[in-house]
Amino acid sequence: MNSKRIIYFLTLSIILAASPLGAFLSSYGSLSPSREATKMFESYQVLEGYRYYISGPVEKPRGIIGVKNEYNIQSNLWQEVNLEQEGLERYVRGVRNNVTEMSKFPYGMEILGPDGALIGYWYSEKASTVVKMTGDNGVEIYPPSTGSGPGGGGGG
Repeated sequence: MNSKRIIYFLTLSIILAASPLGAFLSSYGSLSPSREATKMFESYQVLEGYRYYISGPVEKPRGIIGVKNEYNIQSNLWQEVNLEQEGLERYVRGVRNNVTEMSKFPYGMEILGPDGALIGYWYSEKASTVVKMTGDNGVEIYPPSTGSGPGGGGGG
C-alpha cells in the first residue's frame, strides 16, 4: 500500500510540475526552413499585407523579417523599413554582403506561432531565434545573433 501512495504522489507531482511548463512553452513559436521564403527574398518580392523590418546596420543588416500586418512586433531591436520607397533588393544584398564565412549563405524561413500559424518570414544566415507571443497578436522575435553571446539576441 505504501508503494502505491509513493507512485501516486510522484505521478501527481510530475503532472503539477509539467502544467506550468506546458503553459510557459505554449507561448513560443519557431522558425521552419522554407525554399519558397528564400526564393521570395532573393527575387525581391514584397508581399502585400506585410510589414518589413531589418536588424543591424542599414547597409549590412544581419536579418530581414516580413511580418503579417495583424501582428505587432514587441521589440526595439528591429527597425521597420518602407519598401515602397526603398525596395527589398538593397536589404537582401546587404544581408548577403554581411556573411563573413564563404561556406555560409542566408536563407528564408517561415516564422510560426505556437499553434503553427504563419506569422511571417525570416531571411538571415542564422537559422535559430526566439519567437514569443506576448498577448493580443504581439510577437517578440529576437534578431539574428552576432555570435557575441548566448541565444538569438545579439542586438540590433
